[in-house]
Amino acid sequence: MSLEKLYGTRPDMLPRSLVKLTLVDEGSGRARKWIGRPGVELLALEVHLQYEQESLRRFPRNSDASIDWAGTEVDLLAQSMDADTSRVSDAIQTFMPNEGDLIFMWGSVVIPSLRMTKETTLMRTSEILETVPEFWIYSPKGRIMAEVSFSGALTVAKVPLS
Repeated sequence: MSLEKLYGTRPDMLPRSLVKLTLVDEGSGRARKWIGRPGVELLALEVHLQYEQESLRRFPRNSDASIDWAGTEVDLLAQSMDADTSRVSDAIQTFMPNEGDLIFMWGSVVIPSLRMTKETTLMRTSEILETVPEFWIYSPKGRIMAEVSFSGALTVAKVPLS
């Protein structure tokens, strides 16, 4: 199946504090549609690919799609530790700028990427960690990437320029 047909087909896998199912008028009837709650926007495939290009694709990657931190320039690394709610929140507070939104990308393309305010991110960190086992947080404004891996590690780094 193509990326266009797979991407974003499972917003139901996200915490309900981030998304909700609503009825919308479509042509001759009403249809159900997932939308972001206040402070959360579900990203279209084109926008997801743009953010992926300027962030994740600039890092070396392992075969499981995680970032190859051993292959990343040491001067780009800011922090690496176990990922629990307080540490992830602290890293967001410390390394992500207050201005600009944060982009969440998941370990599966069936879950749509999200744009969230920093405030919403900090309020929902625990629910995200409980629901989605692997994800990346990208700050376009600060050019910072954080990865929470399946193994429970949190790594924060500056995004390479090329």
